[in-house]
Amino acid sequence: VAPVLTATPLATILFIAAQLNPYTTSGDQVPTSPAELFDYLRSGEYKHFAHEPEIHPSLGPHSDVKVFANQKLAASLEAGADEHPQHAAAVKELYRDDTMLGWAVMVKTEPNSDQGNGWYWYEVLSTTDGSRLAANGNGVPLCVGCHTIGQDYVRISPSSLDFQKAK
Repeated sequence: VAPVLTATPLATILFIAAQLNPYTTSGDQVPTSPAELFDYLRSGEYKHFAHEPEIHPSLGPHSDVKVFANQKLAASLEAGADEHPQHAAAVKELYRDDTMLGWAVMVKTEPNSDQGNGWYWYEVLSTTDGSRLAANGNGVPLCVGCHTIGQDYVRISPSSLDFQKAK
């Protein structure tokens, strides 16, 4: 009985901490197969992630964007980590004239970034046709080339995220 009583306060503390953590979400994993990812994006499952408050011009080659960061990436950005954890992910909604055109996604698939090869890169230029891919795979040279200047390939500034959750 004593081990159960000892574990119960710890379990209670962990449960409460998880409830208070603003980044704790269900469905934090982002798929890395094109068909599953396109369906995931179309469903809007990522919209509960920490995100930027509004659409704004991209710092890179994308048009206007709104960025969402899953729990692993949001916590890593807020902590100022030099390297983000495996399964950290960002979803960029791509816009032109307030019309959503598609998505750009990055997911860290390996513990080490390996010069960008440890990141899965995906960009689709349609919200209805998953075959309109501009990028798909680990180490996509165009994506890696642009993201090299980011912190562990992530160009999101922690100050650009409100670390708020979608309502």
